[in-house]
Amino acid sequence: MRLLEPIRPIALAGLLGLLGAGALMGALYLGNPMDKVFFLVCLLGIAIPFVKDLERFSFLAIGGTLPIMLTIHFTQMGINRTRSHNTAGFVVTVTEVLILILLAHWAKRVLVDKAPVRIFPKITLPTLFGFFIAIAASIRTIDDPNAGLWMLYQILLGVGVFLYLLNNPRPQKDYIAFAWIVGGMLVFQSFLGHMQWLFHTSLGLEPFGASMVRVERVKGTVELSRMVGTLANANRFGGYVSLFMAFPLALFVSQVRKKQRWLLLFILAAAFFALVGSKSRGSWFSTGLVYGVALFLIFRTRMRLSRAVIAYAWGIFILLIGIAFPPGVIERLTIADAGSVDARFYMNQIASNLIMDNPWLGVGYDNYT
Repeated sequence: MRLLEPIRPIALAGLLGLLGAGALMGALYLGNPMDKVFFLVCLLGIAIPFVKDLERFSFLAIGGTLPIMLTIHFTQMGINRTRSHNTAGFVVTVTEVLILILLAHWAKRVLVDKAPVRIFPKITLPTLFGFFIAIAASIRTIDDPNAGLWMLYQILLGVGVFLYLLNNPRPQKDYIAFAWIVGGMLVFQSFLGHMQWLFHTSLGLEPFGASMVRVERVKGTVELSRMVGTLANANRFGGYVSLFMAFPLALFVSQVRKKQRWLLLFILAAAFFALVGSKSRGSWFSTGLVYGVALFLIFRTRMRLSRAVIAYAWGIFILLIGIAFPPGVIERLTIADAGSVDARFYMNQIASNLIMDNPWLGVGYDNYT
């Protein structure tokens, strides 16, 4: 039994994790919205005593839940089919629950401990001014005022996260741990994406956000297999991978051990091939533009200009070779795209007309037909 003593905490944590995941899935599938909320509150009440530092746990857990679209629908989904798409009403994700826990801890420090608050007015006040415009837009929302309230909630949540991060600096080790957690999630998403590409299915991950709609998509006369991971569609998957590649890249250029650098190279490679597998041209373009500049600046800070240019050109050549070989990439860039690209120009003109006719208050959330 002494041989099993070291792994007992790991086994207990794994068991609690499985039970918690099962309870969460049950709460999402059973009962009306308020039943789900009550169930989840009870679940949190049971789980919180096992967490020594709930705020730190919530902060780190955000890195692992960002692409997991487990949601609680407080209202019914919108059903007006004349709009651009059906809205989801008032929805709260697991990541947002963790953010609300962080904001609650900060509020306690401000109200009870009288902690000072820095509001950074040059950024916060213009954002809050836009909040009043958003109120006007939400009032004009057709048939689904819950979606308008959700939009306002999202704006306030974004401002709250911004102020929380700047008012509550954490120890450096927490930011490093957060970056490693995001790196692990990138590998996990890449693995799921490749399994989806291999088996042409979402692997039953629809409850976590994945959709079958974009796993197999016919463009022109060519059938393309696209990765989605746990995200709702391939473009969102590509955007997530592109954005959060910055975390392992930042760790790689920092002062880490040589063995860790090899692991970070593996994470970056996994993220790169997941990005290629998304077949998202928008993500390809934005990634090449942003990371192309960033990589050159990284080379330039470590080498003379001539060596940096040579190393950068060689790196771009290797990346282009890596992009050209995966199946479906050339077809995605060259096949007829059923007129979707040409249609974008017409849609942009319509959007410009909407803005010119409603420059201040807009047309309301999701009222574009």
